Amino acid sequence: MPREDSSLTPPWLLDLPLRTLLPPLSICNPNPISTSTSSSNFDIDVRMNDMDHIERNMKVQGNIDDTAELLGKLTLANAIIKEVKEAYALSTGELRERLRAAMKDNAILRAEVERGALLQPEENDATAAKDPEIARMEAQIVEMDAKIADFKKKMQEKDLQMSDMSAQLADKDIQLAEKDTQLEDKDTRIVHLQKDNSRQKGRDLAAQRRHQEKMARIQSGKFANAEGA
Repeated sequence: MPREDSSLTPPWLLDLPLRTLLPPLSICNPNPISTSTSSSNFDIDVRMNDMDHIERNMKVQGNIDDTAELLGKLTLANAIIKEVKEAYALSTGELRERLRAAMKDNAILRAEVERGALLQPEENDATAAKDPEIARMEAQIVEMDAKIADFKKKMQEKDLQMSDMSAQLADKDIQLAEKDTQLEDKDTRIVHLQKDNSRQKGRDLAAQRRHQEKMARIQSGKFANAEGA
């Protein structure tokens, strides 16, 4: 049985927020400081909301022919998950690199940086007193780490949801295969019935011709007897 052409834009895709359909944005610190040179903005919470919007419309319907549509939604949701993961990784990496660069520019902390050591937790108070800008960046990193921990928890939940959706899609593929087999069997039975009907019709026509020939012979015999009498 023919499947839907996944290259065509399905109706559900047109209902998604426009930002969901855009290509990945440049990644930058969501809380840029004055030293930032990034001009674009990547809002992780917005992308998570986009994915929630998709998931609300990913419920498996009773119609088993919607596999292509569900697969498209699943693919888009997984793409957003990947994009958000990359955003967190790059945002955190950027913050740490900028912190390291700021520390290198601070004469008081130059020795610690040159020996490859970031400040230990017990040194945070001294750092804040030395350079408020560094303290602010460290606070941003702490905040980002907390967001990452929350994000990982959400991703574990969404991975379970995606696994469940994949299992449902697999079940649908099995149902579609069974339906295709049933249709093929039905078509085969129809062909056999048509052949049987054709043969029966041929037999009926042959019997009808024989009957007509027999009746003709009987009538001919009656006429012959009548003339002889």
